[in-house]
Amino acid sequence: AGFYYNRSFDPIMPQFDVAILGLGITGFTTAEYCRQEGLSVAATDDRVQPPLLNRLRSEYPDIPVSTGAFDQVMLLNSKRIIVSPGIAPNSPIIQWLVEKNKEIISDIDLFLERFTGRLIAVTGSNGKSTTVKMLHDFITQSGQSACMIGNIGQAALTYLMKNSAPCDWVILEISSFQLHWTQNM
Repeated sequence: AGFYYNRSFDPIMPQFDVAILGLGITGFTTAEYCRQEGLSVAATDDRVQPPLLNRLRSEYPDIPVSTGAFDQVMLLNSKRIIVSPGIAPNSPIIQWLVEKNKEIISDIDLFLERFTGRLIAVTGSNGKSTTVKMLHDFITQSGQSACMIGNIGQAALTYLMKNSAPCDWVILEISSFQLHWTQNM
C-alpha cells in the first residue's frame, strides 16, 4: 500500500470531517460545498497537478492538499471519504479504504442529504446525456422548469450552493461510479 502514501504535512495530522479523493471539477465543488457547510476538509489526488489544484489552493489556502499519491494518513484521519466520479470502485485505494472500514460516499450523497425537490436521476452505459436533455425539453415544454445537473453540466452540489430560484424538476446525470457509492438513493 506504500505507493499511495505522500506526506506533505506536519506529522501530527488533525481529524477532518471529510477527505476528498480526486481534485477535478466534482472534487473542487465538493470542497467548496463542505467548507460552506462548516466542515473541516482535506483533499488528496494521485496526480501531481490535478486540474483545479491551483484554484483550490488560491481560494481555500487553509484546506490541506496532498498530490502525487493518495495520502493514507490524511484518509485515515477523516471521518468520511468523498470519492470523485472518475475513481473506480475496484481501484487499489478504494480497496485499501474498505479494508480500513472507512465510510466512502459520493458527492451525490451530500446532495441528497439536503435536496428536497423532485428529482429524476439518469445513469447507464450510453445515452445518459441525450436522455437528460430529452427529459429537460419535455418538462420545459409542459410549462414547468427543469435543471440539468451532474455529469451533464454543473456539479450536483453547485445546485445547492447557488442562490437562484429552485427548479420544479432536477434532472441528475450520474455516473455508474457515483451510483455505486451513493447510499441515499
